[in-house]
Amino acid sequence: RERDRATEAELVAAQQRNVARAAERTALADRDRTKLAERQAREEQQKSRIAEAAARQTSEFLISVFDSASPGLDSGDPPASKLIAAAEDRVETKLSGQQGTQALLYNVLGEVQSNMGNINQSRKNYLRAIELERNQNRPLVLAHLLTRYAALDINSFGGKQGQALANEALALAEKHAPAESENVAAALNMVGLSLMSASKEKEATPVLLRGLAIRERLDPSGEGTLESTTFLAQNAANLFQYENAETYYRRALALRAKISGEGHPFWWTINEQLASALRGSRRFVEAEEILQKSLVAREKLHGRNSNKTLRAYLRLAGLLSEMGRPLDALALEKSAVEIAEKTAGRQSAVFVIAYNNLAYRLESIGDTTEALRIMREVFSLSRTIWAAGHSSPVRFEKNLGRLLGEIGLLDEARVHLLASRKASERIHGAKHRETAVLILELAIVEARAGNLVQANDYLDEYQSILPLIGIDLRVNAARVRALLLKGGGKIEEALLAYIESEKLTGEMLSTNDHRYWLSMLPRAELLAARSAGSDREQSRLLANQILAGVSSVLVADAPVLARLRALQTP
Repeated sequence: RERDRATEAELVAAQQRNVARAAERTALADRDRTKLAERQAREEQQKSRIAEAAARQTSEFLISVFDSASPGLDSGDPPASKLIAAAEDRVETKLSGQQGTQALLYNVLGEVQSNMGNINQSRKNYLRAIELERNQNRPLVLAHLLTRYAALDINSFGGKQGQALANEALALAEKHAPAESENVAAALNMVGLSLMSASKEKEATPVLLRGLAIRERLDPSGEGTLESTTFLAQNAANLFQYENAETYYRRALALRAKISGEGHPFWWTINEQLASALRGSRRFVEAEEILQKSLVAREKLHGRNSNKTLRAYLRLAGLLSEMGRPLDALALEKSAVEIAEKTAGRQSAVFVIAYNNLAYRLESIGDTTEALRIMREVFSLSRTIWAAGHSSPVRFEKNLGRLLGEIGLLDEARVHLLASRKASERIHGAKHRETAVLILELAIVEARAGNLVQANDYLDEYQSILPLIGIDLRVNAARVRALLLKGGGKIEEALLAYIESEKLTGEMLSTNDHRYWLSMLPRAELLAARSAGSDREQSRLLANQILAGVSSVLVADAPVLARLRALQTP
């Protein structure tokens, strides 16, 4: 028995030794796999860094070439469009068979064209780059190219494809790079941007914060940290959290000064973004001071006839308009149109944007005839400049439909707004902010046309999609309610709704703004329509007040002046 027990113990010990050896072999295999994975990750990162360095050098060279050849200037240099065409031809013919290099260069060309505003050709080259890179077995390089095109798609083409590519880039980065890497942080930033474009700013916030945290640990004063900070600022502004936006922009401004120095073009870009946040907080004087200085700096840095100077004109014009200085804004926007036509031509995105802004300003001073002519031309041009499925023609058609509704051409307004809504649903989706805003415009048109049931249905549909968080949207909703109450014969309630709309307009603009005074006109006309002596007198007095507030701004033949003078008749 003792011998059997000893034999059994020896067998058990042998089994335990075997188990221990197996565990040791498993541990060694796991260690080897971990080392292999780490080595592969390092190799992928190294390949990515080498490729990105080559692309960056090529990009800097090409961008410097194109920046020195601004289209439209009588310098005798070849226009940038010809240089790009020559570069594309060279990449396609001279580098045939070198797909990895071609992919990187097509990506660079896409970036150059995007910077110049040629987004259709930019899209084509970005997609070429991605298609070639998918055959290269460089997952982190592919992730980088995906994020570059995703940014263009999100900003210019509605973002559906961009959202999918941003998520693909993040999956690649998380699989092939360490969790605390620039690859992961860059992809997180793009996923955050895609969420912002889908009106999901609250969901974007933690994604962007995670990306910022990684970059701050890697390089707290680097370009990546700067980019993540500006994305968070933009997201906060979209949430109407202007104080948070200002904090992030000022942090970004300090980073940019440390990286490039004050006075650098990108330093001024962040200043301009900061001015937008200050404008949202209604700190107009501070915002104007920044934008005035930026305009002077842009003209010195880039010359008067450049896209960056043009955009400085447009930003300042928009601010001055909101400050109730439409004539000052109009002068700037006329200059912007002149610059855009000279440098890029009428068949360009930048010209159409400047021309559209000019139409808005003409409308605000009562020149609705010229504003309508320009908006019709803007919409027509936009369909030839941007590819089908782009969001810009939808926005310009919405602008046209809104103006047609304001001047009483309701049937035509309805056609354009319905078409815009259908296109917006196709591009953004039925529950997107842009679609909701169009539904609210349709509610206004139907209420004016007396189609009260349809108008009320639109108002309910709008409020089910988008909360009334923006004061401009609250103004429009109050206008719809006033029209519905008026159409239903509830005059006293309609008058109160008009007063609410006027109050909100004064908060949105200022009580010195001529548009605040014009917001009182519907109430004055409703009082006059009641025909009671006291109502007529109240309407006449209100018309006199409105005239005093707007006569110095409006053009002499503005239709609204005729309406006001009709109310002055005893």
